[in-house]
Amino acid sequence: MPQQDYYIQFLLSVPSTAAIEPRVHILNSFRYSATVSALALLVLATGLKFAPWIPNVALFGALSVFCGAYLRGPLAWIIPLGGIIASDFLGEFLGVAGIYRYTAISMILNYVGFAAMVGVGHLLRLRDSWDVVLGTSIAGSVVFFIISNFGCWLDPVMKYSTNLTGLIDCYISAIPFFRNSFLSDVIGTAAIVAVHQLAMTYQTNEVSETV
Repeated sequence: MPQQDYYIQFLLSVPSTAAIEPRVHILNSFRYSATVSALALLVLATGLKFAPWIPNVALFGALSVFCGAYLRGPLAWIIPLGGIIASDFLGEFLGVAGIYRYTAISMILNYVGFAAMVGVGHLLRLRDSWDVVLGTSIAGSVVFFIISNFGCWLDPVMKYSTNLTGLIDCYISAIPFFRNSFLSDVIGTAAIVAVHQLAMTYQTNEVSETV
């Protein structure tokens, strides 16, 4: 076979960049979209925390569940926990009303509660459907309520008796505040998941139209 024919056959056997790039673009857009969605929610959650707002309405719970579900590696933990801790210290430093630190044990368990919500968010990786989104957000909110208020009970500033009666009193006293945090967790998680899925669908369609 002539040398020119060998050269032509070699060129035909090499995949074109046009065939490779769409697949790479789809993967990159997925990672990019999830990270951008999380960062956008972090900015919104921080803004609501510093703005005059209804007590216990916050988006850090929804952020924690979303990051656990859609981010991989350290970012799943760094974005929500780093944002929460940083905003707490910044709020105290600036003297923002309603943002302050309790004793160390109470604050640690508060952050453990958010970390648990990230862990609960991992359940969404098993089956990404709306019933799982609802169940995960509810479970995450309840887990945070249990862990964070256990920290309140241990906090001497709160002056609960250190026995079973005091623990029960602590949880009962926290129930009125739980309604707003529960609703913001569930609605916030559903909203950010919906926005993220719409963004992914749009990006995938954009890539498909260019193929």
